[in-house]
Amino acid sequence: RCLRVCNRNPAVVLEFVGSHRFGMRSTSRHSTHGFRLLSRWDRFYRDMTGERVLSMAARSVHQRSNIDREFTPETADGLVVPRSQGLDRFVIHPFSKWRALWDVFSFILVVWDVLVIPMGAFSPPRDGFLGAMEWITRIFWTADFPLAFFRGYVLPSGDLELRLLRAVRKYAQTWLACDLFIVAVDWVEVFVSQAGDMDYARFGRASRTIRVVRMVRLLRILRMREVMSFVLECVNSSKVALFVDVMKLLLVLFVSGHFIACIWYGISASDEGREDTWVFVNDYIDQGFWQRYFISLHWALSQFAGGMDEITPENLEERLVAVIVFLLCFIAAIIFVSNLTSSITQVSLVGGQTSQQQAVLREYLSQNGVTRRLMMRAQRNASHALREQERHMPEENVVLLKQVSEPLRVELHYEMYAPTIRKHPFFDGYCEECPHVMARICHRATMRVLVSAGDAVFYAGELPSNAKMYFVEMGNLSYVEGT
Repeated sequence: RCLRVCNRNPAVVLEFVGSHRFGMRSTSRHSTHGFRLLSRWDRFYRDMTGERVLSMAARSVHQRSNIDREFTPETADGLVVPRSQGLDRFVIHPFSKWRALWDVFSFILVVWDVLVIPMGAFSPPRDGFLGAMEWITRIFWTADFPLAFFRGYVLPSGDLELRLLRAVRKYAQTWLACDLFIVAVDWVEVFVSQAGDMDYARFGRASRTIRVVRMVRLLRILRMREVMSFVLECVNSSKVALFVDVMKLLLVLFVSGHFIACIWYGISASDEGREDTWVFVNDYIDQGFWQRYFISLHWALSQFAGGMDEITPENLEERLVAVIVFLLCFIAAIIFVSNLTSSITQVSLVGGQTSQQQAVLREYLSQNGVTRRLMMRAQRNASHALREQERHMPEENVVLLKQVSEPLRVELHYEMYAPTIRKHPFFDGYCEECPHVMARICHRATMRVLVSAGDAVFYAGELPSNAKMYFVEMGNLSYVEGT
C-alpha cells in the first residue's frame, strides 16, 4: 500500500518533522522516531481523561522550555512592544477594523478637499451638497484631532508601539501644530461668515484671506501616504499591481491638471474689471460654473500634449503662467511615460522568463528524439507546474524573507501553519496551553510540500530518518495498492 494523490488536481501537504529537529530528544520507551511522550503520562495519568492529560503535559513542557520571549496569540499580529496599565489600553491598534474604516473615510475627505478647495477660484455655490460636505469635513477633522493622540503606530522594525506616551510624543513632533492650525482656521471661517456687524468690504477681504489659508488643509494628503502604502501592501498580483500603478499615474495627472485649471482661471478672473483676459475675450465670464471649470481643465490637460489653440493667453501674466505650466507639464509627461513603460516592461520580463524556460524545454526534448505526443504532455505538465508554483510559492524562492528577523519569522510561520495543525485535537489544545512552544514547532519542524496528481507520498514499510506527520491542506489523498 501507498498514500497517493487522487484525481487530476495537485495537493498541498504540511510536513511535520520529528521533534528532535527543534531540540527535543527521544527518551521514553513509547517514543516513535523522535516523538516523545512524557514519562508521567505512562506512570500516573494512564486512566485520566484526554483534557486533563493534555493540560498536565502542556504545563510540563512549559516548565521545561527555556524560551525567554513570551509568545501568545495576541502577539501574532506583531505586538512586540507591550501595553502597560492605565490609559495605554485606550490606544488604538493600527490594524483594527474600525481604524481602517476611519482611515479610508479620512482619505475620501482628503481627496474631496483636494478637488473642492482649489475650485474656490470659480466661486461655486455653497448651498446644498457643497455646504453639507463642508460641515461634514469640518466636524470629522475636529473629531479626528483628539483621536490622533491615541493612535498606535508601526515602528521601522515592523513592531507595534501601543504606549500612550510614545503615541502622544510622536504626534506632537509631527502633525500636532499643523492639525491644530487647520482646525482653528475652519472654525474661524464659520465665525467670520456669521458676523453680522462687519461691513461688506471687510468681510470680502477676510473671506478671501481665509480661503487662501484653507489651502493649508491640502497638506493632509501627505498623511495619506501610510494609507496608500497599506493598500499597496495588500496587492499580491503583479497584474493588479500594474493596474494600480497606472491608476496612480492617471490620478496624479488629473489632480495636476485640476490644480493648473484652477490657477489658470483664478489669475484671469482675479480682476473682474480687466478686459484683456482669456475669460473676457472668449466670453466665458457669464458662462455657468461647470462650463468655466471644464474649459479650464481642458486647457490644463492639453498642456501635457503640447497645448491648444482654442484658449490662448491675452496678457503678460497669463503668458508667463502659460510658459511655466508648459515647462512643468513637459517634464511631467516624460516622467509619466517613463514610469508607465517601466511597469509594462517589468511585467513583460516576468512573462519572458517563463517563455524562455518553455523554449529550452522544447529544444531539449526535440534534441533527445522525444515523440510529439509525449513532448506535448511534458510541456503541458511543466506549464501546469509553473502555474501551481505561482499559486503556492516555495519559501526558499522568497529571497527577501531571509532578511526578516528570526522572532518575526517565528510569528509568520505560526500564523501560516497553526490553523492547519490545530485541526488535530491534541495540537489544538497544545496551542491553547503553550502557544510559544507551538510557534517554535511551526517555525523549525513544519514545511509545506506540493505534490502532483499520481505522486506517492510514502509507501507501506517505508521508515524515514526523521518521523513525519502529514496534514492535507488541499486536494485528496488515499491509500492504494501498489509498490
